[in-house]
Amino acid sequence: MDVEKSMDDNITMQNMKTAYQIIEDGIRDLDNKSFQMISILGIMMTVQVTVLPNTVTAIGAVFLLFSLISYFISALLFIKSCIIKEYKIYPTNESVCYHYEYDVSLDDYVSGAVGDYDEAIEYNRRIIHEKGVDSRYAFYFFILGLFLTILTVGSIVIA
Repeated sequence: MDVEKSMDDNITMQNMKTAYQIIEDGIRDLDNKSFQMISILGIMMTVQVTVLPNTVTAIGAVFLLFSLISYFISALLFIKSCIIKEYKIYPTNESVCYHYEYDVSLDDYVSGAVGDYDEAIEYNRRIIHEKGVDSRYAFYFFILGLFLTILTVGSIVIA
C-alpha cells in the first residue's frame, strides 16, 4: 500500500511540476512576443513619421494620423502586458527551510506541496490570462494600424 501511495504521490508531484512549468513558459513566451511586437511597432511608427508625412494627401493624412494612434495604443497595450507582475513561485525558500528544519514527513510534505503548487498554478494562470487579453487587444490595434497604413499608401499611389 505504501509503495502505491508513494507512486501516486510521485506522479501527482510530477504532474504539478509540469503544470507549473507550462504556465511559467507561457508567461515567458507572451512577454517575448510582446517585446518583439513593441520593436516592430517602433519601426513602423518611425518609418511612417519620417517618410509618409511629406507625400500624403489630405485624406492620406487622416489615415496616417489614425494609423499612428492605433500603433501607439497597440504599443501601450503590449507594454502593459509586459509590466512585471508578482508571480507565485514554488517552492519558496521559506517552504524549503520549513520542511528541512521541522523534519516534515513525506506525506505531510506531499500534501502541502500539492496545495501550494495548485495555488501558485492558479494564481499564475490568472496572470497569463490577463497578459493574453492585453496582448490580444494590442494585436487588434496593430492590425487596424496596418490596414490604415495600407490605406495611407493607397491614397499616395492614387494621387
